[in-house]
Amino acid sequence: MKRVLLADDDKGYLESCLEYFADAGYQVIAATSLEETRWHLENTWVHLAVLDIRWEKDNTADQSGLILAMDPAYAHIPKVINTGFSDVEKVRLAMSETDEGVKPAVEYVDKLDGADVLVERVKRAFQRHVRVNFDLPAHSLHNLPAPFHSLAAQLPGAPLGAGFDLWAGELEDLFRRVFYPAAQLLVGRVLWRDENALGLEILAADEQQRLSPYTVLVGGPQTAEAWRAAWQ
Repeated sequence: MKRVLLADDDKGYLESCLEYFADAGYQVIAATSLEETRWHLENTWVHLAVLDIRWEKDNTADQSGLILAMDPAYAHIPKVINTGFSDVEKVRLAMSETDEGVKPAVEYVDKLDGADVLVERVKRAFQRHVRVNFDLPAHSLHNLPAPFHSLAAQLPGAPLGAGFDLWAGELEDLFRRVFYPAAQLLVGRVLWRDENALGLEILAADEQQRLSPYTVLVGGPQTAEAWRAAWQ
């Protein structure tokens, strides 16, 4: 599922957009304040963010949403600027790199163009800037019906209850990023497991069905740093 953060202080406008996004196959995470938007950018799994520029509607100089988009901490998330207070200078700022090399937005939309245009620009942003192979078939070598759910259940720290499906979905998304060029993934056996991580057998097939074997280390940031240090 393609996950979009839609951030705007106008709750009525947000509600009017939700149906358009749902019909186009997107899962929307809504935010109605800058604080909530920043929290989601830092803590929530999203592929792309749609940000309003002006959050203080009585302040014509406010461009806090644009400032948020310029923050290098969120440079890895493609952003679409969506505003009802558009002008040439704001377009230039949004679409130009900052001194830190951050391009605040990959698309710029005027709200007056309508929600259908916004969804179309989001679609274009996904095609150009989100490197996730959403159509990548993944199968288990052991005939498990949902290989990444089965894998997620074996990971140290896997959440219980309602949060598990999101955990498993984010894990699957990660594999779809890492193996973006592949035509098919075959998830094999767990080679080893400890309290921090596990080693997994993966076979990646190309368009000619040629298989390339991989051993994938699945764990948190501390595990990755430890293994990186060990191999240096």
